[in-house]
Amino acid sequence: PDYRNFPQATVKDMLLDVHCALAWTFENIKDYGGDPENITLVGQSAGAQLSMIAAFDQGKMLMSPGVLEGDEPNNYNEYPSWPSYKLKALIGLSGPYDIVASVNNFHRRGLDRSVMRYIFNGSNMYHYYSPSRRVRRKVFKKYQHWVPNIFLLHGLADQTVPPDSSIIFAQNLREAGHNVT
Repeated sequence: PDYRNFPQATVKDMLLDVHCALAWTFENIKDYGGDPENITLVGQSAGAQLSMIAAFDQGKMLMSPGVLEGDEPNNYNEYPSWPSYKLKALIGLSGPYDIVASVNNFHRRGLDRSVMRYIFNGSNMYHYYSPSRRVRRKVFKKYQHWVPNIFLLHGLADQTVPPDSSIIFAQNLREAGHNVT
């Protein structure tokens, strides 16, 4: 399924859609002949970034429900729960995993900074919605076992989201001790 996009939604709404889709999938997959032990989440571009954040959010909620990391929004109670640890894998294709580092490139490509601030509910939220930055926090090590193995793919000629986004995210994941390919 897809999630709502700008201008119909902000990142908070987009994440709600991703969480709802995953909760529905885990609750209903057997009814459609699927295997609940063989679910892989795949996202491309913004979908890759949102998928990572959704899996991190669920891992964080499973570790310590209701405990916030400081700059994170207090909206966990708005998201349905789903077992992120039951995902077979999490695959990101050409994702902008560091929003802080991506804003200027997006602006040069036509996505105005003011639009980015609106989408992310303020530039002060860029860090929180940047998976590459979240894995560098000490708290990630406490809940990373709730996050599945991560596979990253990125085209070397991508100009919208430069390949460094995936390269640096993979380095940060490895430094945090997480499995990434």
